Amino acid sequence: ELNFEYNNKQFVFEGNEEDLYNFIKEDYKKLEPFGDIYYSDRLKEKKVYINP
Repeated sequence: ELNFEYNNKQFVFEGNEEDLYNFIKEDYKKLEPFGDIYYSDRLKEKKVYINP
């Protein structure tokens, strides 16, 4: 559903650009029932746009 695969003790994103955009903008909230969500200040500063 969120396009992550567990590989070598890491979660690796396997989706396309649109999937990544959706995850960064909204879908990350689906992880909140499992624990606290943290992301870096550098990521917060990034402007993310969808390609038309």
